[in-house]
Amino acid sequence: MPLRAIAARYDVAEQAARRWSKDETFPEAAKKGRWDPALVDRWMRLNNPGAWAYAQRREGNENPLGLPELPEKELLDARRFGEMMAHLRPNLPEGERAVPPTTIRTYEARGFVPAADRRPEDGAEPAVDFVGWYWSTVRERIYASRQLSATRVAVTAAGREES
Repeated sequence: MPLRAIAARYDVAEQAARRWSKDETFPEAAKKGRWDPALVDRWMRLNNPGAWAYAQRREGNENPLGLPELPEKELLDARRFGEMMAHLRPNLPEGERAVPPTTIRTYEARGFVPAADRRPEDGAEPAVDFVGWYWSTVRERIYASRQLSATRVAVTAAGREES
């Protein structure tokens, strides 16, 4: 699979695929300028799950990250939002994957996550007593993520190697 095909599969600029290929954790090229698609896919699943999920969804897998099936209008507080974001952090130890609620609120203030759908005293019915996001908003944010993990993991034909 050449860089151009990698870029097309994950819907990124060829320059991004070239940057990935230079990362020390990226799979070795099978031949000059060509990579094993299965290894690239495993690397993407571990290191850029948002872009990996995007490619999977384009191929018809509606829930590649295994997100829970919740009602669209179920209201999630910052803690549950952070727990759902754990699906984008497979490289971290299990207990460290969730994004802390204070971080979710900071991300909201800085525009890194969507503004909450509901707030106390927002005048909407039914009244709520916490800041919350609808599940549809959270799910959309998760699937829109295309950020490369800061903690990357190498993959080889033999398996996964920590970096």
